[in-house]
Amino acid sequence: MKYKRFNLSEFMKLRDEDHISGNFTSVRGEYYISYLNKTGFYKVNGCMDNAKNDEDLRELFASHILDEIGFPHADIVPIFDDTHNCNGCLSLNILKNGETFAIPQSIPHEKSFSHVGEFISHDLKEVSSLPGITEKDLKERKNFLARYLYVSAILQNTDIRSDNRCMIYNPQNHTYRIPEYYDAGISFSSDPDFSAFISDMSSADLLKELYEDYAVEIFPLAQKVEHSLTPEKINKLLEPYIFSGFSPDTKKQIICELNDRISLSKQYNHNILTYGRVEPYTISMEDIEKRTKGISVSMKDSVKNYILSLREKFFGKGERD
Repeated sequence: MKYKRFNLSEFMKLRDEDHISGNFTSVRGEYYISYLNKTGFYKVNGCMDNAKNDEDLRELFASHILDEIGFPHADIVPIFDDTHNCNGCLSLNILKNGETFAIPQSIPHEKSFSHVGEFISHDLKEVSSLPGITEKDLKERKNFLARYLYVSAILQNTDIRSDNRCMIYNPQNHTYRIPEYYDAGISFSSDPDFSAFISDMSSADLLKELYEDYAVEIFPLAQKVEHSLTPEKINKLLEPYIFSGFSPDTKKQIICELNDRISLSKQYNHNILTYGRVEPYTISMEDIEKRTKGISVSMKDSVKNYILSLREKFFGKGERD
């Protein structure tokens, strides 16, 4: 059923877009999905500049990627709008019975931050203004934000506005919870730019900074990405007929660039495990000459020969060059 495209007329409309709170450009109403006993927000294609009138497929593919790595997300139901003769999707409502999105007393100000740490600190400051928020909530929020940004970098989803990551409040027991991932219609852009929120940030820049400053938070998830999202798995996820809606060039671009980002993450995982840091230590020839000035030639030769003997021991003589 997850690859079937339903007619929108099969579902009952509950609310028009004018009666749905939030800041959005593509939502055209809330519908009741009888076979799931859930509601979903109808999102039309063609509203996002970074997509190619295929936002529904980007949302659907992103949801399958998130399934593979076990990251909670809003489910997606592909839709054909028979009234307007166009495609779109229903993004299932992530709120449970009685829950609401928690809007901070001070409405978050969307701006570009100088680095990831500033972005996260600002978010935590805003969330801390919520009535009854606890230290445990804030600790979970910090962990979520790092993982949320990591996933967004892997998906190349630059739509990381504050209203796409609101805390969820349960008024019955006065508790908060972390939201599922939603709103991924501009994922897999060929020219992603996170600078609207974090200055001068590409996907690669974002990944590097997250590994440097938030490795503890993202590393378990990054290992799932490495082991679950192999090139073979990515190709298999795009096999269903519904993804033939992507143009050949778009599909090729998505596969190549997604594999590149996963390879970069895999390399950082390796470096973290091997060197304890994102990038191995490197020493320039100039630095070597400066640091060894005054040491006798015989001592340098002894050290060099010892290092070469260790290299031969581990790799064999054939690997010396």
